[in-house]
Amino acid sequence: TMALHIAVNGLCGQQRPTWVRYKKAEENGDVGMLEMGNMFLTTSKDWDDYVQNAEKVYLTKRDAVEKSLQQLADDAVELGKKDPEFIKTDPWLSQLDWSLPSSRSKKLPGYPNWYRDNYCNKKCKLKITPKSRIAPLLLRLKWQDFPLYYSRNYGWTYRVPRDADYQTTAEECKFSRDDLSETEIKDSSNEDVENIHKNANEKKKGSPKKKSNTKSKLLKDDFELFANDQSGKYYRVPHKDGLEAKCLLPLAKHYIALFEKGVLTSEHKVAKDALTMNANCSYWISSRERIRKQMVIYEDHPNIMKNMGFESDNEKKVGMILPQTVTMGTITRRAVENTWMTASNAKKDRIGSELKAIIQAPKGYKIIGADVDSEELWIASLIGDSQFGFHGSTAMGWMTLQGNKAAGTDQHSRTANILKISRSDAKVFNYGRIYGAGLKFAIQLLKQFNETMGDSQAKERANDLYNHTKGKKFYARGKIKSPYELFWYGGSESYMFNRLEEIATDENPQTPALRCGITEALKGNIVHNHYMTSRVNWVVQSSGVDYLHLLLVSMQYLMEKYKIEGRFMLSVHDEVRFLVKETDSYRAALALQISNFWTRAMFSYMLGINDLPMSVAFFSAVDIDHVLRKEADSSCRTISYDTEIEDGESLTIHELLKHKSSLIPPDENDRNNGDDYSEFHNDKVNYNENELLLLNPCKAAKDKEYLTIQGLSSEEEVENLISKNHPRISSFKLKNGQQLNFRTM
Repeated sequence: TMALHIAVNGLCGQQRPTWVRYKKAEENGDVGMLEMGNMFLTTSKDWDDYVQNAEKVYLTKRDAVEKSLQQLADDAVELGKKDPEFIKTDPWLSQLDWSLPSSRSKKLPGYPNWYRDNYCNKKCKLKITPKSRIAPLLLRLKWQDFPLYYSRNYGWTYRVPRDADYQTTAEECKFSRDDLSETEIKDSSNEDVENIHKNANEKKKGSPKKKSNTKSKLLKDDFELFANDQSGKYYRVPHKDGLEAKCLLPLAKHYIALFEKGVLTSEHKVAKDALTMNANCSYWISSRERIRKQMVIYEDHPNIMKNMGFESDNEKKVGMILPQTVTMGTITRRAVENTWMTASNAKKDRIGSELKAIIQAPKGYKIIGADVDSEELWIASLIGDSQFGFHGSTAMGWMTLQGNKAAGTDQHSRTANILKISRSDAKVFNYGRIYGAGLKFAIQLLKQFNETMGDSQAKERANDLYNHTKGKKFYARGKIKSPYELFWYGGSESYMFNRLEEIATDENPQTPALRCGITEALKGNIVHNHYMTSRVNWVVQSSGVDYLHLLLVSMQYLMEKYKIEGRFMLSVHDEVRFLVKETDSYRAALALQISNFWTRAMFSYMLGINDLPMSVAFFSAVDIDHVLRKEADSSCRTISYDTEIEDGESLTIHELLKHKSSLIPPDENDRNNGDDYSEFHNDKVNYNENELLLLNPCKAAKDKEYLTIQGLSSEEEVENLISKNHPRISSFKLKNGQQLNFRTM
């Protein structure tokens, strides 16, 4: 206990000086974090029905697939008894361990080892799931019409006859002992590695063979089955995580598209059922425990005050959930919560994905909210525009403001055109690049979206994308005398990335809007030039958190100021929701639009731009709804939820102003005849010195030459311009002691 007290005291002793050093930080972030910690959700008894229905549908689908796999296993055993020679030559069944147990064995006598290994003694039945190692073999899976083989070193592979006319850019798997290294068997346990060397030594000494266990037999097969196969060659089954990743589950949900295209095939219908089941149940399988552990307290609980403060005539009992949120759970200050902040939007083929729609407003209330349109994309483009001092001054800034999806002139459409992919896939590349991801990420992602694409083609397209967007990097390194050592040039996003890197590598990196600092661990004096991806990512994502905090604080102020009955409900990064009295719903929606306007104006001002384009000033629409969902007209129907949900409203700023053009409460408006606003607009703010310092715009201090250089298209042009304006001065000493100076261009 004493040691614990000493440790805590020492930790707090280190924390307090750091807190004192930064205690003058902006208040909006503090208030915003306090508001983020007040999340709450309302539901009804429909919650219990949702959990039960989702679980029931999941179990029904799972049991049907498992029953079919068990039948295939029983059929294989019968076939092995009737025709043992066929088993030896069959590409799939020959990979199973058909050896029989000793006559003394009481467990399933007469059944092969592979069957016994998958038998559950507790339930007294065969247990085979789509995740079982033998499932692809029982299903007789093929990749491009070639049978699948399992290798311990490479995962699932497919065998191609050497005389087949087959062309691929994939690398052939190697199985000889000479090619095997410790790195290739790094995933094997120490025991398995010992078995390899032990078996090899015993073979050299000529000692009699011992019966090997399943694991060592699989590893032994890598040498004997694959290495001795002179008539075939093996290739990895492609994986979405890249060339080096092992495919350990060919029935995973991301292979369903390839099954439909005919790349992955099977002669059994249950293979498609297994893939579909995995896709349908993936969300529920990964989330069911977290969802079932949500603590829902209903208003009829004996220890709860009557009605929880809501109206008493609710048709359904009101329940409440408090999300367990860590308000600053990452380096970028994003909030973290493992259920609601990772909740999927409702999809027809996903069991349980209707989770959000079960969050319902009590009678007499509405859920008001909106998604910030391209929040971090706009912030990043604004940071780039700040070099010139006006909106849309860079290519990316202009596309963000004026790009049109229908005309193909927006950022995502342009990326899709360069990479020859869909617009939705292009979004992943754009956000990944802005977060600091490099060429390797783009190449891997391209191959993930198109499994047939070769390495050279993927590399060529990724290079083309980065040359057009991020541009090329210029390294002076003594080649010429330059005041600009490292910078990007020639791309539509070069201005943005140069500014992001300037902020990230500053002596004291701070977000432009609220001047929030980066963690000490990522400051330049600690990490020097390392971790640039994380540091650039911090600038964008932490600024996104600034946006959210400003939005929440503005909304809180307006709701209190204009007596709007409501409170903050939930936020998921760029999405905010409030629970508001139904009679105040339009005023709350207008307050949210004004809050967004203030927030965008604050960002622009803090980056040295004193105006705001109409196209980004307001939310594209604010939803007024009675359930929590992505879009107010979404049906939210899924396999496990077939209930019709009434549509909500989704209003633009122009439509909203037709309903409510003022935030002033109706009773106050009647009293003042709508003319006297002095009571609501007489605030006078006096800022102290520290607050004024925080309100100083974060301007980019670069000259016209630097702005010109970033827009040049070739390294030669860059060098010529820098050399012209900054000639190198060379000097030599003559024999008489005089110094001769001259310029080199």
